Amino acid sequence: MKNLVIIPSVIRPINKKLCYTDNNHPKDFPRSQFSPVERFEQMKETIKSVKQNIPNNYIVILECSNNIDNYEQYLKDNTDLYINYYDNLDIREKVEGLYKGWGEIYTMYKFLCSIDLSIYNMIIKVSGRYRINGNFNFKNFLRDDNVSSGCNVSINTTLFKIDKKNYKNFLDNILPMKDELLEGKCLEGILPKYNNFLRMNPIGIEGKMGPCGRRVNQ
Repeated sequence: MKNLVIIPSVIRPINKKLCYTDNNHPKDFPRSQFSPVERFEQMKETIKSVKQNIPNNYIVILECSNNIDNYEQYLKDNTDLYINYYDNLDIREKVEGLYKGWGEIYTMYKFLCSIDLSIYNMIIKVSGRYRINGNFNFKNFLRDDNVSSGCNVSINTTLFKIDKKNYKNFLDNILPMKDELLEGKCLEGILPKYNNFLRMNPIGIEGKMGPCGRRVNQ
């Protein structure tokens, strides 16, 4: 069975603040310190690292941005499935809203509800622009648990695994998260309220946060 790897992506963020940022940004992209060119180059590293570290992978990119025609062919050629939801107004409204966590998890929800999950051994989410590093050990995912890194009250959502026995619970509890996420609460704290996760620290992923550019290594 394949291991389903989902990579949410916004190559070209809109010029609109998030709930935890403002519009006083030195560049044209207040949601990100990085230009679309930089974000695309970081995404290429994400894809490369997934292929190197996750065996039997089936890589899906869930994009939601406009005017990235010059990047899309590469993404199609180097993954198993590429979807750009920009013309889906329901999803685009969430992704372009104030609450990044809700936009990301809702996009995943709509995709996962549209496919046959029974053919996949696990779901692995990897944040776009982040790369799996040398601390990653795929054997940590070969257990009947959801897996992430983090502490007792939160997880790091840059990389997490949902075990196949937990698919239904994971999907059933995404929409009930809406109210808390739209209050500005972070997905990192809400997701483990509805799903049990085994913490592995470090889990083996690194990258730079979009709004501030700070490097993280989890």
